[in-house]
Amino acid sequence: MRRLLLLLLTLFVVGCSGNSRRAGTGDVAFRLTWDGLSDLDLIVEDPAGGCIFFYSRESPSGGILDVDCNAGTDFTCEHPIENVFWPASTAPAGGYTFWVHAHALIPAEAPLGFHLQVLRGTEVFWVNADFILDHEEVHGPYHYDFPAGTITKGDPSRPLCAGRASGVRTSR
Repeated sequence: MRRLLLLLLTLFVVGCSGNSRRAGTGDVAFRLTWDGLSDLDLIVEDPAGGCIFFYSRESPSGGILDVDCNAGTDFTCEHPIENVFWPASTAPAGGYTFWVHAHALIPAEAPLGFHLQVLRGTEVFWVNADFILDHEEVHGPYHYDFPAGTITKGDPSRPLCAGRASGVRTSR
């Protein structure tokens, strides 16, 4: 059993084609995927109110933004992902709120399709496909109750991380 647990803990998904960064998995992971060179951001608020995004990569509860593709010219790829996860046996129970933000949309790539996923371990538990049309566009919030596993769409007027996601504009 211990060997199986160690194997599951070491399973990773390639974060970006041609790069060595890998997306972590654990109790829960939130993953955003798209194609192109635009920069989309995944923003996750944990049950204690900790906010994880490009400027704050870890939360006191143990959540980690481990892959942030297309955030700069030194790390771009055509099949990017963003990944926030809590390692096995560390995710606090409660509500997680998450958003997708078009930080830098290349106009020629619009409408830009994306997939937003919630993983439990290495299994995809939920997926949502949608499109970004405008620069600074925000999708969400979505609410995930862990460990119950329910996912709902939240109030779109709710500010990102209760307004604590500094550097992220929420107006459209």
